[in-house]
Amino acid sequence: MATSTAVIVLTLALLGFGLGLYYSPNTSEIMCLAPREKQGMVSSLATTERNAGGATVGIVIFELAFIQSLITISSREGLTEGALVTQPQLVEAVLASAFDLAFFVGAIVAFIVIILSFFTPPDPENVEECEGEEAGMMV
Repeated sequence: MATSTAVIVLTLALLGFGLGLYYSPNTSEIMCLAPREKQGMVSSLATTERNAGGATVGIVIFELAFIQSLITISSREGLTEGALVTQPQLVEAVLASAFDLAFFVGAIVAFIVIILSFFTPPDPENVEECEGEEAGMMV
């Protein structure tokens, strides 16, 4: 089964829109809270954490869900290594099902994070401190 170009474009546009809504205010808040003389260091550390740390944790969670799904599906269907070798069409079906489950787990984690973000109140002290300034801009 092939994924259409429209679905891929729509998915990537949605991803870009979501990341844009998250990264800009997040970076602005981090830079606002950093002392002016340390903003260069804080900016580079925030970017490193976002790119390296976030990607690493995401890959680990996805791989864990994928491998557990693969093991669960194989054992539930009674598939052994020999069955997968003699019936290669089963390999594609098992892998596709495992990927589906792993993406479903990822969607659940993302949904939980979104819900939790609505219940995280802003710190009034920081909001008042940053409102009068252009956050992240050194003057």
